[in-house]
Amino acid sequence: MKKVAVFVEGQAELMLVRELLLKMYDYQDIGINCYNLICDNLDEAPYQYGDKMAHNYYMLVNVGNDNSVLSKIFTRANGLHEKGFTKIIGLRDVYGDFYKKKNRGVRNINLELIEKFRNSAQKEIDAKNLAQYIKLHFAIMEVEAWFLGFNIFERIDGTLSNDFIKSKLNYDLENDDPEITYYHPARIMGDIYGLIGSKYDKHESDVSSLVSCLEKEDYNNLIESVKCSTFTSFVQELLN
Repeated sequence: MKKVAVFVEGQAELMLVRELLLKMYDYQDIGINCYNLICDNLDEAPYQYGDKMAHNYYMLVNVGNDNSVLSKIFTRANGLHEKGFTKIIGLRDVYGDFYKKKNRGVRNINLELIEKFRNSAQKEIDAKNLAQYIKLHFAIMEVEAWFLGFNIFERIDGTLSNDFIKSKLNYDLENDDPEITYYHPARIMGDIYGLIGSKYDKHESDVSSLVSCLEKEDYNNLIESVKCSTFTSFVQELLN
């Protein structure tokens, strides 16, 4: 039996990970329990599937803050290990106030700075002798970069073809690697939704409608592409 805990920074990430797991396992031999971490208490979220005795069991925790992902993992790591969890995975974005401050207000994708973030986090994990159990992943710059990489907006609205988006916004989703092209992917999502008079605000309904359109083939296609390398590494960690 495999027991994995996944701590994510927000609702969008939780919903994406849940749907990804269900599709990649073909809804077979998997159990998922979802929680929101509120005042350090686990509040069950309404996205459960299967049971805790499934061959592949995942506990998904939304901590509600990107800078809290690792600290919340540290708080619960020993308890989870005692309960038989053999791996704890963290997923957080890079984009945010802390990044902007460290990047001196410059609005660009600073891969050198991002690597420093990774190294700093890894040093914290190593210092606690938890590297065997804890694996932290960063989505560059936001998890919305992965949504852009899936490039399925035409399924949401037939108007949103690649050619239409490119002609109106000059975003070349077919060829661009979103995680090294778009500084603020959520804003790019908003621009695209705006073409059909809609909005993308990371609300539950926004994310739900998007992930419901994704199929196992979409995940595999992004993994096999040269785009969004952080998505590939995260999924490999999640499934192995």
